[in-house]
Amino acid sequence: EKFEARWNQLKPSDDIVDSGNGEILNKCVECIKEKRTEFDELEETRKKLIEDCHHFKVEEPEFELAEHLRENLEQYESMWSLYEDFTKGLQNMLNEDWIS
Repeated sequence: EKFEARWNQLKPSDDIVDSGNGEILNKCVECIKEKRTEFDELEETRKKLIEDCHHFKVEEPEFELAEHLRENLEQYESMWSLYEDFTKGLQNMLNEDWIS
């Protein structure tokens, strides 16, 4: 729940995209990557917990929130990876010598 609260607070909003500020947009990409790393760590903990539940023959807890967060994070990763790919391609084109 703490991760969800932080994610909902920090995930990029639509008005950030509309701003067109490259520096802020790049920070959004980095923020999403950081949150993915945090979420992956939580996922490992969740998987270990499920394994322990199976080992001790205990009913595993519900993780609906984790599934919802995973889907939401994947959606943002997909959207922002397009932006990242575009800006990298644009930067590569800007670095080329166009007039020889």
